[in-house]
Amino acid sequence: MARLFSIDVPFENQHYTALVSVKEQGSELCCVVRYIDKRVKHILSGDQLVFCMGNGLKQPNNLPSELAHNLFVCTKKALNDHLGHRA
Repeated sequence: MARLFSIDVPFENQHYTALVSVKEQGSELCCVVRYIDKRVKHILSGDQLVFCMGNGLKQPNNLPSELAHNLFVCTKKALNDHLGHRA
């Protein structure tokens, strides 16, 4: 069963809200992150990321820029922090 929640992602001196769905697949946590703020769309060429905490990015297949990669890293850290507080 998936858990749904929102997180605040600090990035480039701003904060972006994202809705997150986390589901266990075997021993792996897989996440679908959909950003509420449409300013993210120009960074990612879309508004969502799909990744597994251990195996990395699933969708999109490639990030379009270093800025997008940095957003992914900040999002993963925010998600780790959130899940760590919930463990």
